[in-house]
Formats: sequence, C-alpha cells, structure tokens
Amino acid sequence: MSYQEITLEVKDYIATLTLNRPRQFNALTSNMLTKELPQAIAEIHGNEQARVVILTGAGRVFCTGADKELLTQLSDREAGPAHRQIIMDAAAVVVKGLQGLGKPSIAAINGLAVGAGFSLALACDLKIASQRTKFASLFIKRGLIADCGLTYTLPRAVGLPKALEIMLLGEPIETAEAERIGLVNRVVTSEELLPVSLELAGKLAKLPPIAIRLHKEAAYRSLTSDLASQLDFETRAQLTCFQTEDFQEGIKSFLEKREPEFKGK
Repeated sequence: MSYQEITLEVKDYIATLTLNRPRQFNALTSNMLTKELPQAIAEIHGNEQARVVILTGAGRVFCTGADKELLTQLSDREAGPAHRQIIMDAAAVVVKGLQGLGKPSIAAINGLAVGAGFSLALACDLKIASQRTKFASLFIKRGLIADCGLTYTLPRAVGLPKALEIMLLGEPIETAEAERIGLVNRVVTSEELLPVSLELAGKLAKLPPIAIRLHKEAAYRSLTSDLASQLDFETRAQLTCFQTEDFQEGIKSFLEKREPEFKGK
C-alpha cells in the first residue's frame, strides 16, 4: 500500500514507521488514524522480514497530537457521536495493534510528544528520547480525558501518583525528568537518536522472534495477572519454545562457542 502521511520501510529485519507531516508537526489526521496507521501496523504484523518496529516522526517533532481539522471535527456538535466513535475506535486499533504485534516496538522520540503523540510514544515497548524532547498530556487543558491508552500506559510507566500529576496538570516534562521517573529508557542527543534506536533494534532483530513474542506477551499479562496464572503461562510458553528450531540453535551455538543464528522457527 502507498501512504500519503506516513512512511514505512523494512530493512535488515527492522520496520521503520515514520509520521510524515513535518510541516504540521506530525499532527494526527483522521486519515492517519482510521486508514494509514492501522494498515501499516497490519502490514508489519504480516511481514516475517519485520522483527522489530521503530516509530518516529519526520523533522524536529515526534507528534503534537490531533491536527486542527480533526479537533474541529471532534468539537462540532452537529457532527453527532457517530464520527467521534469512529475516530476513538480507530485510535484504539492503533494502540492495541502496537502492543499486540508480538514484535518489540521502539519509540524514537525526536521532539515534542504531546497529547495523542505522548500516548503513541508510550504505546511502544521501549522509548529512546532526544535531549530536545518534551512530553505533555494536554488533554485536561482541552476539557478532555487522556486517551489513546495513556490512562493505561502512564500509570504503569511511572506509578499512579505521578501519572495523575502528569495527566491532571497537563504540564510539560523535560527529558531529564522523563528519564528520572522512568518514562523513557534512555536520553541521547538528537544526532544519536536514530543510530542508537537502530542499534537497539538490530540487537533485538538478531534474537529468536518466538521467544521475543512470548516475553512481550508474558510481560504485559503480568500487569493484570496473579502469580499462579503467570507461572502457568510461563510453563506453556516455555513448552512452546522447547519445540522450536531456535531453541536447538541456541543450545548448539552455546556448545560450539559461536553466535547463534535464529530463524524464527
């Protein structure tokens, strides 16, 4: 599929998904939420050559949330609830798609990440931010509740009291503070952002995809699971891993004292 407002490139087992409206600060449109982003995520999901995903923004900004036209549509009282429902359902598909990929996702946050842009960044598994990045949950200042999964991801990232402070006040968070509270994994210079993200993605791409998928599923399940259920899932997942060619390769390469070559089988 050809895309107008995003780009998607797959190379060396790494899919790079870029929000591509730099002049509009990569603000989200109805088309991006309802068509292009869901389609791109589905494309990545079905592509065995894409083992890791990097989500970033073109230019100097990651994403400033919904664009003016979309905000106008959502605030139009005559439009009725049906259109708003379509947009919210589409946003949910995007967020659930990122977390349900079964492949690790890295947010390479290259500048402002506010509103729904903040939510998109936190929907990724790992977050690398440039030093010029700022985060803000601006929903409260528009008379809205945080959405696109932010009420789920933010408390789990920084704890409930800090998450409430961030969402209720809507004040900006500088990168040093973001790193201190565990909002991001790492802060780097703007020049280092993509090389560091690609290096991390490259390391992940060399690891066994089935075990990666099961690790990710187990980690997210643990957030709502009890110990007995988690142990049961670990057992079932491990039995699956025992049946893979990658497990055999992992043992063989260890005994032969060489680097393993995992095939995802």
